[in-house]
Amino acid sequence: MNTLYRVFVGLPAFMCERDRPMQERTVFFEAPYDYASGSNAGAAEVLEKLLTLAWGVDASGWCEEGFAYNLRRAREILDEAMGEGDSRLLEIGWGGPERISYARAEDVDLFVTPRQNKRIRAALEQSLAVRFQAARKALGVLA
Repeated sequence: MNTLYRVFVGLPAFMCERDRPMQERTVFFEAPYDYASGSNAGAAEVLEKLLTLAWGVDASGWCEEGFAYNLRRAREILDEAMGEGDSRLLEIGWGGPERISYARAEDVDLFVTPRQNKRIRAALEQSLAVRFQAARKALGVLA
């Protein structure tokens, strides 16, 4: 049975949009987890193969070189995050006026089963609602 993972991928300059020279993707994918050793090593290999095929680049070594970082199982993220529900999977920072920062849908890539796809898309909608409510509160629209 596969496990859901989240990883951040800093794009090499040649892959970035012209007006965004530093771009980061939040990538979700599923891969086996080695419970015996507690290792994500197999997941890193799966990720690099997925990115190579999907993005048409040689992504081998990206985890080791630091392009792909913070490779974590969804369960670990949910246990440690500050928000609520599955939107915790999309947390990318804490602090500031919004308290919690979430990944934007346009910066998220999904290499997952249909069931996980539905789950993460619902979390994206939930995080958007939270951001909208925080913006309204900051503007004084909400008490």
